[in-house]
Order: sequence, then C-alpha cells, then structure tokens
Amino acid sequence: QTLGKSASQLPSQQQADLAKLADRQSRQAERIEQLRQRLNQSTGDEATPQDREGDARDVAKELDQRALAAKAREAAREVAENNLGQAGRTQQQLADELKALADQLSQSATANSEGTVRELQELEGHVDALTQQQQRLLEETREAASKAKSLTPEQLAEQSNALRDRQAEAKKSAEELAAKLKGTRATESREAMRRAGRHMQQAESQLGDKQLERGAEEEQTALDDLEQSGRELAAARRAAQQEQLAEKANALAESVRELIARQKTVVEETQKLSAEQEKAGKWTRPLAKAALNLGEAEQELADSTSELSKAMTDIEAVRLTLDRATTDLSAAASRIRDKQLDEETSRRNSENSAKRRRHAAT
Repeated sequence: QTLGKSASQLPSQQQADLAKLADRQSRQAERIEQLRQRLNQSTGDEATPQDREGDARDVAKELDQRALAAKAREAAREVAENNLGQAGRTQQQLADELKALADQLSQSATANSEGTVRELQELEGHVDALTQQQQRLLEETREAASKAKSLTPEQLAEQSNALRDRQAEAKKSAEELAAKLKGTRATESREAMRRAGRHMQQAESQLGDKQLERGAEEEQTALDDLEQSGRELAAARRAAQQEQLAEKANALAESVRELIARQKTVVEETQKLSAEQEKAGKWTRPLAKAALNLGEAEQELADSTSELSKAMTDIEAVRLTLDRATTDLSAAASRIRDKQLDEETSRRNSENSAKRRRHAAT
C-alpha cells in the first residue's frame, strides 16, 4: 500500500508507522555512536589495562571504518522517506556488518585472553628468577656482615662494592619488570615491584657506605616485596585463566546448542523416514537414498561432536561425555546407513539429544 508513494502522500496512520520505524532506526544509530564514544574515552583511562585498551581502540576503529552509525542513519532516513526497498537493503548490509564485527570481536577476545595468560605466566617466571637472585644476595650480605670485623678495610670495601654492584643489577631488573607490569591487569603486583626497587636502592646506598647489616635489612624488605609481587601476579594470572575458561565454556554452550538443533532434525527425519518405509512396506530407491543421506548427516554430527570434544580438554567431565556421544552417534549413523530404523536407533538418537541438552544447560 505504501510502495511508490512519498511519505507525505500516505494516510496519517501509515505516516505514523513510518515515523516510529524511522525513530527506532535512528536510536540504533545513536547507540552505535555512543558505543564509539565510550570506547574512545576508555582508551585514555589510566585504570584500563593495556590489553583492554587495545581492544577498545580496535573496536572503535572498526566502527569508524565500517561506518556503521552512518549506515544506520541512512536507513532511518530512507524509512522516513518511504523508500522501504532501499532501506531494507541498507538494513541488511548493516546487519551483515554488525555480525562480521561480532564474529571478529569473538575471535579477538579469545586470542587476547590466551595472550594475557601467556604474558602473565612469562612475567611470573621473571619475578621468580629475580626473587631467587635477591635471596642469594641477602644470604651473602648477611654472611659478609657476620665476618666484617675480621676483614681488613680493603677487603671490606671490596666485598661491599661487589654486593652493591649486584644489588644495582637487581634493582635495574626490578625497574624493568615494573615497567612491563604497567600494561597488565596486575596492578598490585606492579606496586609491590616498585616498592622492592626503592628498597633495593636503599640497600645499594648502604652497601656503598659499607653498612652491611643495614644493607641486609633493606635487602630483606625488598625480598618481602618481591614475594608479594609474585603472589599478586599469580592471582592475576589465575583470574585471567578463569576468564579464559569461561570463554571456552560459553563457546561450548553455543556449540552444543547448535548440535542440539542438528540432532533434533536428524531425530525427526529418522522418525519420518521410518514411518514412510513402514507405510511403503519395502525400501524403495528414494527411501534408500534418503537413508544414506541421513546416515551421512548423522556421521557429520558425530565428527562435529568429536572436534568439539578435542577443543574442550580443559573441561574434562564434558569432554568425556562428548566422547561417549561421538561413539553413539557413529553407531547410529552406521545403523541408519544399514536401514536399521528400529527402536534401538531412535533410542540412541534420543539419548544423544538429551546429553546435549544437559551440557547446554551446564
């Protein structure tokens, strides 16, 4: 009723309907623009970890390059002008762009999560090595302090300077680690590392003045801070691993839901084919071909389940159940190809559907 007419030529009710549609599309454009603005603001926030800031910057860049807000405004204008054919095409293009962006972000989030865990694990190794280095230095400083009275001034100066130089090297390592920690979510670990560096500076000064006992006290405090830094870093790494596991679990749930839909289709087709075969009283050529195709579909489902199981090594209980489901699906596929559309085949299909529903709920 509205095709080929300008908006002003339409009845008042249809004009009102168009206005509502255009308003909804305009609000979509506003939401996209607000998202872009929030992302740009977060990139300058010091509290935002560097990995998250990079994500925000990438999303904002994608929104600009894809001109999603502009496309949404264009669709709103076309709706308002009753150019519904072009509006539909613009809206479909916008939907495709949003889906592509969502898929890209999903892949990026997983990659970033894995990268964050690897980065924190690597930093943990460096902190542990520095902690051990500081522990050895403290032990040697205490040993030298216990023998200080028996040393000549030259020997005392030589040992003090050697210990000072080693403390200076450790302090440099602490400063480098603090700089690397700045771009991570391990804020508390970084603060402890910075404190360790300050106490190392004090220890270096005391050792330079041949005050070995005072130097050892500062070294001990620095060691305590290093150990605290390591604990905080381990906590941040565990949190990142939990996020990574949650992402895998979400991906698993979505994959299982897809398998449920596919399995439901196979069950329905199996029942339909069984009824048609029973009605015909024999396996006609079309029915035999349908059974073969259905068996192949069931085997594809088994293969998909197997691939999903391999990807879920971090969730052992789910993986084991998926392995069992793979075996059952392969057996069901074989029975269907052999035209065994009996109660046993139906039971296997129904059990596999139930298993997937349980894991989707989990």
